[in-house]
Amino acid sequence: MVSDMEGLMEFFDAEAGVGVLLADDPVDGTLTKDIKKKIPASPNTVTERVSEAEALGLLHTPGAVAGDHGNANRYYLTQDGRVSLVAIVSLNLDELVKAHYEIIQQLESQYSKLVDWVGHEAAMFLNDEHPESPEDGVSDQFELGGAYPGDDLPPNYEQFIFEKEGDMESLNPSAGVIDYERLE
Repeated sequence: MVSDMEGLMEFFDAEAGVGVLLADDPVDGTLTKDIKKKIPASPNTVTERVSEAEALGLLHTPGAVAGDHGNANRYYLTQDGRVSLVAIVSLNLDELVKAHYEIIQQLESQYSKLVDWVGHEAAMFLNDEHPESPEDGVSDQFELGGAYPGDDLPPNYEQFIFEKEGDMESLNPSAGVIDYERLE
């Protein structure tokens, strides 16, 4: 039985804590490397959570299983781990965590597209023999026909981009919200 209730609260409050229990196969157990593949957190974070779960008595590793690599650790839920998993499911956290992980994957994909776009625009800029005027950057390439990576451009975005004076509050990342309607 888990006696470190404060440690348990910290575990569930920490990044990937709930995910570690959700990633474990309750019947066949799960290898550490497979837990890491299922959780969009750094491998070190996942390793820490697995170690914490084991120290708290939520997971255990009884030893090697036929077919596993000699140094592999296969983790199984303990009774306390199964009780915790039932609590997680009863709160619908399993579905929320799954949705959260999917959103993280979507964000990483979109960040990658943005980085690719910047790389493409930079290559166009440098290949257009404009290296002496880097202050123009992607604006220069937009004027030369550069394209955006997505389809959800706000209305009147060209006017917004090339506006020399006026209300630039319509795009205010420090406010935490981009008000595209003010761009119309």
